[in-house]
Amino acid sequence: MPVAKRAGEAPNSTLVHGLRILQALAGTAVPCGVSELARQLGLPKSQVHRLLQTLVGTGFVRRTVDLRRYCIGLKPLELSSALLQHHALRRLAMPILHRLSAETGEDAILSVLHDDCALIIAAIYPEGRQRDPAASVGNRMALHAAATGKLLLAFAPDVDAIVARLDLVARTPRTITSRPALRRELARIRAAGIAVNDSENATDLVSFGVPVRGVDGAVLAGFGQSMRLPESQPHLERNRAAVVRLGAELSAAVQAAGLGIE
Repeated sequence: MPVAKRAGEAPNSTLVHGLRILQALAGTAVPCGVSELARQLGLPKSQVHRLLQTLVGTGFVRRTVDLRRYCIGLKPLELSSALLQHHALRRLAMPILHRLSAETGEDAILSVLHDDCALIIAAIYPEGRQRDPAASVGNRMALHAAATGKLLLAFAPDVDAIVARLDLVARTPRTITSRPALRRELARIRAAGIAVNDSENATDLVSFGVPVRGVDGAVLAGFGQSMRLPESQPHLERNRAAVVRLGAELSAAVQAAGLGIE
């Protein structure tokens, strides 16, 4: 994931390399040594070692018991928690997500477009029991396979550029892996105002996603839910109607609060 910079502005290389180390450690459950990180990032071992000492001292990275390897620390969790607490759209969505989950008995999620994926920023589970393992806050969902992923892609201002660079990996036999087929699907979503994932991301899951629009009419997020098959099959139409109704209610609340594209 590249570190963004303003046009014509040189990035601080030390900061960029430190962030790359954090991203590398966050991407694995296995602690890494200095040599491994240096190899992976293409940096001198001495530089990686110095950066790791700084990251350990600030709590972003921690050493393993043998003091030879490193893993992500707890400081990023503090920052992410603060981000979620202060996220205005998420605050407005939480009570409505609770209602959707309570009404349908299914997982309810809110996701946003981020780095060519649908990033989940809120999730509520029926009676606290998560039914879809992928419906977790911070999880990145495929834009071509998940319902809110396809929804966010369909309404993205640069949809053609994103479609052109996506890796259309087949997650199930029903996943869309052809760019022409994906473009046709996105056109259907824009016309219908709802996206459906029919066992495209996992064979035993169906999901719906609808847009959350801001004051300027732009799509800010995808509001939806995932349902396990076959037990949810008799309730699909009821659940679809609940997603549409409560998604419209969330859009109204967002617009009343004056939220839009920043």
